[in-house]
Amino acid sequence: MQRQLRDLRGVAISQWTVRRRLHEKNLTPKIPAIVPKLTPARRQVRLRFARNHLNWTLEQWGSVLFSNETRTCLHGTDRRRKVCRTPKERFADCCLEERSAYGGGFCMIWGAISIRTRIDPDIIRKGDRVHERRGLTDVRYIEEILAIHVVP
Repeated sequence: MQRQLRDLRGVAISQWTVRRRLHEKNLTPKIPAIVPKLTPARRQVRLRFARNHLNWTLEQWGSVLFSNETRTCLHGTDRRRKVCRTPKERFADCCLEERSAYGGGFCMIWGAISIRTRIDPDIIRKGDRVHERRGLTDVRYIEEILAIHVVP
């Protein structure tokens, strides 16, 4: 910011002035929220969907099931956390974050909701054997998720 102000307005200020002003406005460093990347094409698809369903009734929405799957880390988080410390405190216990090798693994969890019901979350398994590395294909999604939880 210091550099941007200098380049934009020709004003030289210290980094401490910048930090103080940000702090006065309650602006502190945070990890950014994660959102889906929306390409122009995806934005158009979403806009078309919204326009096509603008006047739907509750009865029509009642026939829709919204589902989602999410990746969950088994040990901690895969996002970087921040700590405030002095240079000498780098390896102090209060400034450490223990991690399992390779993140400790993860699992996928699926769930769904509609106006009328909520389907309890379910774990999506990679395969029957540990060494089997099967991804979630459309066939597996239909056979192992939808057929069990959705189809009567």
